[in-house]
Parts: sequence; C-alpha cells; structure tokens
Amino acid sequence: IIAVACSLSVDGGASWVGILNSDGIYRSDTEHWGDDAWVIPDSVYHPAVGRMIATKSGSCAVKVSDYIGCAYGTCYEDRSDAFFAVID
Repeated sequence: IIAVACSLSVDGGASWVGILNSDGIYRSDTEHWGDDAWVIPDSVYHPAVGRMIATKSGSCAVKVSDYIGCAYGTCYEDRSDAFFAVID
C-alpha cells in the first residue's frame, strides 16, 4: 500500500465522506502517515449530495482504504468493528 484514504460514515456505512487529506495520505508523508489525529467537526462536505452534512449521529463508522489499489483493482480496507455515536 502506497497511500491510504480515510473516510467517515454517519449513516451506518451506507455512504462515506473523505476525511483528512482528500488526495490520500502517502507513506512518504511522514507528518500524517501512521498516526494522525483528527477532530470530528460539526459537519463535513458530502460530494454525493453537494452540501454539508451533520456529523452528529448514532451510527458513525470510520474506514481506511488503499487509495491507489481501489482505483486499479484490488481494494484493501478496514472499517470500524462497531458503530459509534457523535454527540454534543
């Protein structure tokens, strides 16, 4: 794996929104590769609906996937083992 994409779902995994760097995080990016803190904002832009969506939800999940491989064939990914809630 050369680069990863990090995504958030607020609807139980039905749709995903890219978080952190939308261009993927590459192994050469020593500032972010391996350990990158991300504070969940109140809302995120969801390209499929063309607007901001609230992150407050009881069925949130995160996913890390192979940024390059998914575009060219085999896609490796790992998702949250369980849903979690984002509350005030």
